[in-house]
Amino acid sequence: MTPIQAEAGPQWARRVSNLRPLACEVCEELVRKQVEALNRGDLDGVMSSVAEDGVLDGRADLIEGRAAIRGFIDEWFGAYEELDYELEEVSHLGGGVVFTVVIQDGRLVGSDGRVRQR
Repeated sequence: MTPIQAEAGPQWARRVSNLRPLACEVCEELVRKQVEALNRGDLDGVMSSVAEDGVLDGRADLIEGRAAIRGFIDEWFGAYEELDYELEEVSHLGGGVVFTVVIQDGRLVGSDGRVRQR
């Protein structure tokens, strides 16, 4: 999926293997750290707690597997000259599944206009 195809922006659902026994507060903190890593453009930080069998739901596409998620995010970063994220919602659904809604604000490479999506 390209940034243009994701008109409504990504909603992130990640299966994180080490979250199964953790409290909701810990899950929220891990997601906050991932959003902070997104804002730094730190791909390793974003991927640090994503399991090998993680799933990213970008609405238009379902991206499965750590390597595929990493490739998608790397391509996403490359499409923007400026990019900021804001965490709007995070919910631990149980079983190691975390649902988040992230607001993204950025400027695509070669563009003067801004893209804001949720």
